[in-house]
Amino acid sequence: MANSTTDFVSSLGAGSGINIKELSQALVDAEKIPRESLIQGKIDKSTAKISGLGVVKAVLERFRTSFKALDSSADFNEFTTSNSNSSALKISTSSQKEKIRQSS
Repeated sequence: MANSTTDFVSSLGAGSGINIKELSQALVDAEKIPRESLIQGKIDKSTAKISGLGVVKAVLERFRTSFKALDSSADFNEFTTSNSNSSALKISTSSQKEKIRQSS
């Protein structure tokens, strides 16, 4: 069986002295490398999209958990207000309606 590193053309003393093996490898690489780069670019974009979707999913899950905690209408029956300048704005609340009065 022949060794794959043997250059038969050169060993027989024929040919132009051009390294056919290197030339053929260069031609293969010239075809292969741009395609590999294109495929790798698409893989990278897909990975970024998947990562982005994972972030969106995580945020939506946090919203879902937060909204799940508001599962009772009783959660909305209590109102708390605060105002550092009560002379400018007075707020009062009741279970029926909310009143906002602005002081003159």
